[in-house]
Formats: sequence, C-alpha cells, structure tokens
Amino acid sequence: MSSPDLAAGRTGDPVQGSSVTSDSWDRRGSRQGSGGAASRAPAWEWPLPGPQVVARRFDPPAQRWLPGHRGIDLAGFTGSPVRAVADGVVSYSGVVAGTGVLSIRHGDGVLSTYQPVEDRAATGSPVRAGETVGALAPGGHCLLRSCLHLGARRGELYLDPLLLLRVWTVSLLPQTPQGPQARG
Repeated sequence: MSSPDLAAGRTGDPVQGSSVTSDSWDRRGSRQGSGGAASRAPAWEWPLPGPQVVARRFDPPAQRWLPGHRGIDLAGFTGSPVRAVADGVVSYSGVVAGTGVLSIRHGDGVLSTYQPVEDRAATGSPVRAGETVGALAPGGHCLLRSCLHLGARRGELYLDPLLLLRVWTVSLLPQTPQGPQARG
C-alpha cells in the first residue's frame, strides 16, 4: 500500500503467511523453495504493539544502486515501544540524516534495522526478542501517520522482513445447528 492509500484512510493489507522449503534467497530477498520438506523461516517477533498494519511492502530495486524500498513500513503511533525482533546485539544506535536509526545483529547473521527511533538502546547492548529497544519517533515514510521502517539484511543482500516475521493464523471452527461445541 502506498502513502496516498494511508492518507485516504485505508488501513493496509492483511499479512499472509507461507511455508518455505529452503534457506536460499533470491536477489529480491525472497526465500526460494527446493521442493523438499516444508520448513519455516526464522520467526521474528513483531516490533510494534497492537494490530499489525503493513503500510508499504518490500520493493527492492532491480539493481542495487537504483531507488527502491529495502524494507517494510509498519503503521504505528508516535511514542510506541519499538521491540527487538529477535535476540541479538545492538550494532548501531545513532542518527543518520536527522533520523534515529537502530541496527541489531542477530546470531544467524541477519541484521535488523529500525527507523525512526528515539530513546534507543546503546551500541553494544545485548537484547532479547521482544525487549524494548527504543520508541517510535515522529515521521517515517508514511503520510499523516507515524510508521516504523523495518529492514533486514544478510551481508549486502536486503531481505523481505515479512518472510522473517511470525505470522499468526486464525482458524475458525464451522458452526453446526447445535452450536460450535456439538461436533461428532
């Protein structure tokens, strides 16, 4: 969803989950299946509280020097706690071009990045999944609303963070004439 969609009051696309079958990644940062037994990508925790609204999806450029969107934007509220998506160590905590940025290096070699963030954890701090590492600062890529840009990178390759985030699946039982408990 684009920024004009948020400005028009639309709330975002529902997040869809999928199983993957290998640990290889294509140039767009998507996991590639090998046709083997299904496995899940490493499950990250969502970095913002509340309902998860993806305001803008991962859209990397065809060439690394071209413009693109190398992460996802999650709609949120200024001052909301920003939480570590997984265990790791803060590798950068500072300001880049006037924007508060935080990066966490995880044990699997993936680097997660968060912006705009204020009241950030210090560089070198070990963090646990779900631990507050800062607060969502005003601004970001969304119009008329604060949003958190979440990035993921392995070496020089940008990855789609949605493939790493824990996706919850809701299952509903069919209702029978006697009610949902009367199943035989």
